[in-house]
Amino acid sequence: MHMTAMLMAVLSRRHRCLLLLILPFFLVCSWVYLSLLKHSSVDGWSSVITADQLLPTQQMAIKAMSPTPDKMAAEAEAIQERSTNSDTTTANIAAPVASSLPSKKNAATNHAGICDKYRGILHIRHGDEFAASGTLFFVYVINHILYANHYNLFPWIHLDPHGVCYDEKVHGRNNSQTLALPGGMMSTQTIRLQGTKQGRVCGKPKRPHAYPGDLQFAAAANDYNTSLIVYGNGIWASYFEPLLRYTNNNDAGVGGNDNDWTKDPSCQRLPLVQIDSKLVSPGMHRCAEWAVRPWQVGGMPKRLLPEYRNISLHTWFGDMRQRAHAVVAKYYRPQPWLQHEIDAANPVDRKCLAMHIRMTDKGHGRMLIPLERFLPYAQAYTDSTTAADTKGNEDDYIIYLATDDSHLLLQLQKSWPKHVVDRIVYRANTLRSPGNATAVFDLHASDRHRTNTEALVEVYSMSRCQFIVHGYSAMAEAAIYINYPILHNHSVCLENQEHMSAS
Repeated sequence: MHMTAMLMAVLSRRHRCLLLLILPFFLVCSWVYLSLLKHSSVDGWSSVITADQLLPTQQMAIKAMSPTPDKMAAEAEAIQERSTNSDTTTANIAAPVASSLPSKKNAATNHAGICDKYRGILHIRHGDEFAASGTLFFVYVINHILYANHYNLFPWIHLDPHGVCYDEKVHGRNNSQTLALPGGMMSTQTIRLQGTKQGRVCGKPKRPHAYPGDLQFAAAANDYNTSLIVYGNGIWASYFEPLLRYTNNNDAGVGGNDNDWTKDPSCQRLPLVQIDSKLVSPGMHRCAEWAVRPWQVGGMPKRLLPEYRNISLHTWFGDMRQRAHAVVAKYYRPQPWLQHEIDAANPVDRKCLAMHIRMTDKGHGRMLIPLERFLPYAQAYTDSTTAADTKGNEDDYIIYLATDDSHLLLQLQKSWPKHVVDRIVYRANTLRSPGNATAVFDLHASDRHRTNTEALVEVYSMSRCQFIVHGYSAMAEAAIYINYPILHNHSVCLENQEHMSAS
């Protein structure tokens, strides 16, 4: 006799009624429990399927989730404690989240895997369409790497072949290659839509800007690809060595190019993550608490502004410069040919004041700073170094001038005192605008490789100085990122009303 029938036979009518009411509830609870048990992670990702649990035929999608402020604060404290002996202890966002690591089966046999410590691979592919060299190579790339480091993603840079930094002759477009992705590729459209709905947002209610939070990998439909076609050399590779050489498990410099991760078994099991352009800009650029910015960009939420946080503008910049420096110090290495040009432009044994005077397409709420406002600082530096130099080596103290305006050079030579002009050094054969508001990369659109090169040489040359006077600019900020904290502590931004006087 069936067990249920046996129970019914021995129970009273009252007890039979109670059992009939309780039994369905018990069956439903059992089904829910078994479902949760089936889909919960053994690695501590609650209700998440890790990449190495997925079969090759399974489909994956990515969801940009928004951690609550309390969760983010707790995460930051935990990261700080884990990072006590790390190079990035001062930049919480740059430290990996240990609780998010996938389980490492066969760790003894896969010890040297490039991607052993990562959850996925972040494809860094764009900034905004009008981002010039300082903004694209530093601000946008750094923000992507900060995001990747925070959420344990392997950073891979292969920029899309478009924008004002792209040069078809050098960076290529017709040359394409197909990368095999056994771990799958996430749909950028899925990220954008899910990020807008459930991710972090800021901006006006009618036009909110989403930006990515944590990632959740789960089975989903029709968003899984096993290959990716990339075009050209990715732009970045023309100027910098591959990030692959400086990631967590590859400090010895293994790997000939950034695409070598596709050949490593530890990477092949991981999903590739792409972030939609709208999540990058305006989303991440304006709204993310952890992002770096070269000035107070328009549309930023009030909670991120220095006056709302009750800190000085110098301190506000300092927090971002510290985070950016941790990334630049670890990952940024100019290609040997570019390093040679930097060394020729401003040798390392010089002492210098950097002046960055931008006069062309300066917009987004920034102002053009008249040349005469720079003179008191150039004069003070010249006079103080002349007085301090007792060996007659005045040539060891220079003023390194970086400007995009050839007319300004003529004006300076005519109006500034000769003993100050004699200290000024600048690159003579650099493309500049002839005294108008057109950006150099627009005037010379057919040779953007050259304008990229010259901008990067100026950035690194300024970074070798001990002092810098500037306006709001991604190039000036990039120089400070490289030589932090020296240039942060000895910088004068003439658009900051709190700036230090020349006296």
